[in-house]
Formats: sequence, C-alpha cells, structure tokens
Amino acid sequence: FVCSFICLSSCSSDDDGTPEEEMAQPEEEVLDFSLLVDSWQASDFVFENANTSLPDTNVLGLGATVTLEVNDNGAFTFTLMFEEPQGTVMNSGEFRIENNILQAKFENNANYNDLEAEIEEESLSLEGLGIFDFSGEGSNVPLRFRGRFFRD
Repeated sequence: FVCSFICLSSCSSDDDGTPEEEMAQPEEEVLDFSLLVDSWQASDFVFENANTSLPDTNVLGLGATVTLEVNDNGAFTFTLMFEEPQGTVMNSGEFRIENNILQAKFENNANYNDLEAEIEEESLSLEGLGIFDFSGEGSNVPLRFRGRFFRD
C-alpha cells in the first residue's frame, strides 16, 4: 500500500523537468493607439521602388521634411515639404488597430492596408503601402514606404 502511494504521487507529477522560463511563451506586444496620437517628425522616410533595379527614394535626402499628425479619432495627415518646384504634398486618411495590427486607409481609398508598426513612448516606425497624391490633383500613387519618426 505504501509503495502504491509513493508511485502514484511521483508518477502523477506534471513536472517534466523543463524550467518554467522555457515553457513560458513570449507575450505579443500590444499596440497602444493612445501612444500614436501626436505630432511626429521624420528622421528617416523612404519610398521603396517597385522596380528593384532602381534605388529607393530617400525623401529627406532630397531636402524634404516629413511630418505626421495623428488625432484621437484616428485621422492622420502626412505632410511632405519639398523645396520648389514640388512644394508641399499633404496626404490624409485614417488609422485604426485591428487584431493588434495598425491599419491605414488613405484618402480616396476604400480599403485599409496593414502596416508594420512599432509604437513607443518617443518614437514610431511605420512600413507598408500608402497612397500619395504628389500632383494635388488626385493622382493617388500607391507606394510602399518606411519611416522612422520622433515626437515633434
């Protein structure tokens, strides 16, 4: 009877010898929309060229500045200020977080696009497909972009 009790108590253990730290899965970082709401200044902003034989376009390298304004309701405005003759290009739309993915719906586009995003207290990284109107006449050019921003 004593041998049965010892066997049952040692055989029924859930411990498989693996330390708890190894068993724990890393928690997925949850995007906090409230951290996104603010005025942002780009320290890096690049349009990726779909034609891989051509280089990407570093917008800041062209002498432009890029800002991003995000409101509480998700409305955003990208402002690209180029030297003449291009001048200022503004593009607006709406951000939302869906299933922990930042999505953007650009002006004159009915669909939301998933963006890769890292939102931190003082910095923001965005990458994905955007719709940009460089002519101011509704040309709506779809371009992949990546940018790194700091609070303005």
